[in-house]
Amino acid sequence: MLPTQPGQIILSATHEWIKASCAVGFKMDKVKISIVWEPPCAHKFKINVDDAELWGLYFGVKYAIDKGISQLIVEMDANVVVQPIQQVHDPTCHPLGTLVSSCCDLMKRFDSCAIHHIYRENNRVAYGLANWSYNLELGIFFFDVAPIWISSLLLDDMLGVASTRLVGVVSV
Repeated sequence: MLPTQPGQIILSATHEWIKASCAVGFKMDKVKISIVWEPPCAHKFKINVDDAELWGLYFGVKYAIDKGISQLIVEMDANVVVQPIQQVHDPTCHPLGTLVSSCCDLMKRFDSCAIHHIYRENNRVAYGLANWSYNLELGIFFFDVAPIWISSLLLDDMLGVASTRLVGVVSV
């Protein structure tokens, strides 16, 4: 039987963990890390799903299948989507269980398919395009050539230019 208020249970457990961590001397510090886009290995294709989350994953994977891609790496900055896909045991426990299950079923159709959480800075091109897409109607939009406004980010990716991000680390 499922709990009647799972959100409340999770919130309560999180508060208890934070209190316990503070009581034993843990402190959350921020450190600056260097982040750079990594191109896929030879003969592999990457999909970066940015902000569209679970539906973006579904349609992106479906598109890759339609294009005959056999080896796929999915990168998302939405860890809230990556974790249920990686740890799917009983998708009915997830609020979007049917969609999680559908994504997992689609991903099984590849010879090789992996999903990874990445920081948004790992693919600034995908993030830039996702932000620009808010100017469009709902659907899929294709470019014949890259828009000029994204060329500096493409060049940075090709050259391996890193960006930085502050991330939380636990210290004792």
